[in-house]
Amino acid sequence: MEYWTEDGLSVVASGIGTPLYTDKITKTCSRLYFAQVCVMLDYQSKLPKHLIVLSPILREGKEMPMKVDIEYEWLPLRCKQCCSLGHNASACPDTRLKKQSIPVTVFVQKKLSTSVDSTKKGDEVEATRKQVGDDVDPCPNNHSGER
Repeated sequence: MEYWTEDGLSVVASGIGTPLYTDKITKTCSRLYFAQVCVMLDYQSKLPKHLIVLSPILREGKEMPMKVDIEYEWLPLRCKQCCSLGHNASACPDTRLKKQSIPVTVFVQKKLSTSVDSTKKGDEVEATRKQVGDDVDPCPNNHSGER
C-alpha cells in the first residue's frame, strides 16, 4: 500500500513525466484497483506502456520488482514527420505540399547567332548559324530585355 499514498504515486508517475495532481477518488483511496494521476509529459519523449518499480512487499528480505501498467486517458495526435502536435504523418501539411507539387517540364528556345562573312560588295554571302547554349534566357517570356 506504500505506492497508494500521494508521495508513492508521485514516485511512480515521475517515471513518465512531471506529476501534477491525482484525481479526488485516488486521493481519498476510494478506488484501489487503479490510480489516476495527471502528468506533464515531454511531447517528444517515448511514452512507456509500463514501468518496473520495487515493491514494498519483501521476499527473502529484499524488495521485489513489480510491473505497473500505464494507460493514457487521452493523447493528442503527434506527427512523426514534422514533430508537431495536432495531426499525424498521413495528414502532415509538409508531406502533402511535397506530394502535391507536380514537376513541370519547361521548354526553352535556344538562341541562335548568325555571322556573315563577306569580302566585297556583291559577293555571295555565306551565313553560318551557331547554337549558343550558354546564353539561354531562363525566363523566355521576359520581353523587357533585362537579365
